[in-house]
Amino acid sequence: MLKKCTKCKQEQDISEFYTLKSAKSGYNSWCKNCHRIIKKKYYYEVIKKNFDKYRRYRTEWRNKNRNHANEMHKKSYEKLRYEVLNYYCNGNIKCNCCGETEYKFLALDHINGDGNKHRKIIGRGGLYQWIRNNNYPKGFQVLCHNCNFAKGHYGECPHSEKKG
Repeated sequence: MLKKCTKCKQEQDISEFYTLKSAKSGYNSWCKNCHRIIKKKYYYEVIKKNFDKYRRYRTEWRNKNRNHANEMHKKSYEKLRYEVLNYYCNGNIKCNCCGETEYKFLALDHINGDGNKHRKIIGRGGLYQWIRNNNYPKGFQVLCHNCNFAKGHYGECPHSEKKG
């Protein structure tokens, strides 16, 4: 099915239009490409010019609402952490070594043991966000803190000695 964009006047496939429930046809009148161009133009003309003003507003709001802001940050961090751990455990969150299931005891491990080097590259405190932004790369596993510490400190976990 074809639809004509009212902005660029080109006829395009309906998949090139965003859905819009309030429109008669159920689709926006501008194509996705025209929307992107306008959004980019708006960003550079409005957002970039007012970014310092926005940053000051955001900082003031955070200072006035410190408890609420901290609570929001904790919730979003826990949601992200759960999402990442769940991905690397294939939906069954547990330690890859000993089978520990207590969520609070679990951590993400660099399989190759290059975690310190990797943290220096990506910066402090952003591992879960980095993983999601990079489409969950290979090289990570979920371990409990004990197994993770033993692996890093002794070279292998005592559980792996018992298994072998």
